[in-house]
Amino acid sequence: MKSLLASFARGATVERAGASAGLDTELAELAADHYARLGLIQLPAACGTCESASASLACKGCPFAR
Repeated sequence: MKSLLASFARGATVERAGASAGLDTELAELAADHYARLGLIQLPAACGTCESASASLACKGCPFAR
């Protein structure tokens, strides 16, 4: 089981970060939001504009890219 924050720092999606930490996607999304409020990670301003993490380099590190 890996650290959720470490997974986000490596650019993992919410689903992948949650799975590696043994958490479901909803809890991983809540954690991402919490980490963003603490300033530990930065969420993209245009979330939802990318179709997938592989579609754009700008979306690659997005924790919400699916």
